[in-house]
Amino acid sequence: VASGLAASGLRPITYTITPFNTVRCLEQIRLDICYPNLPVIVVGTGAGLSYAGLGATHHSMEDIAILRTLPNMHIVCPADPVEVRLAVKDALRLGRPTYIRLGKKGEPVIHEADPVFTIGRGIMVRKGADVAILSVGNMLAPALKSAEQLQQKGISTQVVSLHTVKPLDDELLGA
Repeated sequence: VASGLAASGLRPITYTITPFNTVRCLEQIRLDICYPNLPVIVVGTGAGLSYAGLGATHHSMEDIAILRTLPNMHIVCPADPVEVRLAVKDALRLGRPTYIRLGKKGEPVIHEADPVFTIGRGIMVRKGADVAILSVGNMLAPALKSAEQLQQKGISTQVVSLHTVKPLDDELLGA
């Protein structure tokens, strides 16, 4: 349905529990959205083991790995509600197949002000000189806590929100 809407000029966004609109729909995503490079945004919530108590049908440990193999697909894992809003806005601007992977809800707000957010570019959240922590998705809060603990031991730690898994920020990663 989303591919038909996109082919008709609309900008559909699908949203449900991650395994239901990624792995179960993989062939349709590949053939009907990615191959024709249609502007469909697939949003999966409760990624990873967020819904573990509901059984294996609700687990999504392989969604990123599988969707990374699809041509034209962009994969974004926002860290907090601010990045979620900015990711949707930038995915609409991009106008290409995009998967936005969310946690279960209730992730803390990390960004006090809107950072510059571009799909494919990481966000420097904390500057540091000794080590760097690259955080993907809702692991940014624990990454910042780890950086603070390292700082207390005299280790200057840079923290980056590497929200886009595909395409990777080659410039940031020094590739």
